[in-house]
Amino acid sequence: MSTSPAPLKKLFDTENSALQYIYVKVRQLQQLNEVLVACLEPKLRNRCVVANFYTEKLVILAENAAIATQFRFCIPELLPALKRKHPLLREIKIIECKVLVS
Repeated sequence: MSTSPAPLKKLFDTENSALQYIYVKVRQLQQLNEVLVACLEPKLRNRCVVANFYTEKLVILAENAAIATQFRFCIPELLPALKRKHPLLREIKIIECKVLVS
């Protein structure tokens, strides 16, 4: 009894498939990260990344504690700028910054 693997297209076309959900989420995170990088000061651009987002919260990972502290000082100006730049960020009320553990 041999079963052949399902084609990728079929896996993506299936409504509510886990693979489709993951793909969409990754694309959204990439888009939000591009928006974040465009809004950040140059010294923070390559040191912070969007980790996740929820309806009212954006989660950022910072390279280390010093960068996280610098990022947190930017939040008051950053929040309104991000809300204007992308529809997924319009409802964001909180930006949480965590330190990347290596």
